[in-house]
Amino acid sequence: MNNWKIQTKMLVGFGIVGGLLMGLGLYTKSQLSQIDWAAHQITDDALPGTYLISRYTILTHERNRLLRDHLMANSAADMGRIEAENRNNLDEISKVISEYERTIHVPKDRELFSAMQKERAAYLELTTQFLKLSSTMGEKRRASEMFEKLVKPQHKRLDDAQDALVNFNKELGDTGAKNILSAVDSASTGLLLGIGMAVLLAFGQTMLLTRAVTQPMAEVLSQLESVASGNLSRQLPAGMAERQDEFGVLARALQLMSTNLRKIVQDINTSTQRLVNASAELNA
Repeated sequence: MNNWKIQTKMLVGFGIVGGLLMGLGLYTKSQLSQIDWAAHQITDDALPGTYLISRYTILTHERNRLLRDHLMANSAADMGRIEAENRNNLDEISKVISEYERTIHVPKDRELFSAMQKERAAYLELTTQFLKLSSTMGEKRRASEMFEKLVKPQHKRLDDAQDALVNFNKELGDTGAKNILSAVDSASTGLLLGIGMAVLLAFGQTMLLTRAVTQPMAEVLSQLESVASGNLSRQLPAGMAERQDEFGVLARALQLMSTNLRKIVQDINTSTQRLVNASAELNA
């Protein structure tokens, strides 16, 4: 590094610190991206998914209640009213299912949703048959047996499929929250470590640069003081003149100046001695 110019040393030092800060910025950006992804997983999937499946569960239980009411109805008017409510219920369920499907982003969610849809299709088929029986006054008993033996068990299987989806969305939300906390912790630790390393590197680079400047500067100043006091025989330490930086240029210039001054002094001494000798010869 002695052959590096001061500007080069400064640029290298700033480059190292800048590279560290850039790496720290990229690491922080990656953690922020992970936080953003986890947050979207919660807001776009887990939370709406949990709400919609819970809403769907409420609607299916409402439908089951309507089926019971239809079974207990004794007039065509009551059964017609209940059937109208049932159609509205089915329309609302279809909307909820459509909305939920838009929140699906992972294969496991799709798998559980398909399993629920399979149970739902079987439940709808049974309830359609049940309503046909229940709409006929003479078939109420058969409709009641069908409800107990077929509709209720299928509704239980549908409930289980819905619960599996609810649990999945809760787990997805919990995982997203944990990922956010983990990313925040990692980003905080990374920032602290990165800032600490940047400070240490900056301090170390400052010390090295200061030493690289002050030591040769002290040698040059000492040499100048020697020349100023008339000591032209003092030499700079070995290696100073071989340096390729600014101090090497200055050292070579000082050496040349000292050499030239010694030569001038020698020439003056020689001329003075000749004058003394000539004067002595004249006086003799």
